Amino acid sequence: MARTSLRIALFGLFGIAYLWMAHEAATAAHPNSLVVITGFVPLAAMLVTYSWHSRARWPMLLATLAGFVALHVYTAALINRIVWVYFLQDLSCNLFAASVFAVSLRSSSEALCTRLARLAHSNMTPRVERYTRHITYAWAMFFGGCVVLSAALFLSGHIAAWSWFANVLNLPLVGAMFVVEYLVRLCVIPKAERSGIMETIRSVAAYGQPQAMSVELSGDQQ
Repeated sequence: MARTSLRIALFGLFGIAYLWMAHEAATAAHPNSLVVITGFVPLAAMLVTYSWHSRARWPMLLATLAGFVALHVYTAALINRIVWVYFLQDLSCNLFAASVFAVSLRSSSEALCTRLARLAHSNMTPRVERYTRHITYAWAMFFGGCVVLSAALFLSGHIAAWSWFANVLNLPLVGAMFVVEYLVRLCVIPKAERSGIMETIRSVAAYGQPQAMSVELSGDQQ
């Protein structure tokens, strides 16, 4: 439990540091090449993880490697378009998250939030199953809304406002979503049937093992 909490804390600190750096870089007049490379770190991590656990492992890994090579070759050109690097990064991450939740809502699949709830409660009531399916819809719409708003701000030319939304407010908004969901849970789920907010966070951390997201997107069932 202590190790899980430490991992969550370290991940949160890394996320905050990265997003603040992204905001500074996106609004800087003369960013350097290290900023360009760093901008692709989260996306690269997701691609490598998904590629490794996909059915087409080696073709996917080769395609990812080709992307890294292209990034190295065109680093100098990307310096002048660093804001696009961070925009595409933000767009990709939110699309990825929205897809993970949305894909789990297929009729043949169990909703992602329902799976997470099972890690905290092995015996779930029908009420909790319905609730967690609705919450999965809410998270899919949340990340989908982030995609739409991010694209609208960026493409309309409001770069400073976009950077604040995508980089500075990103994690606080996710945290606020957790809190709002928990408050709703307190109102609609009896105490004996619901888990606490820390149990929810630990369930997310436990489910977020290397192949979890790959399983969701590939359509494999547990």
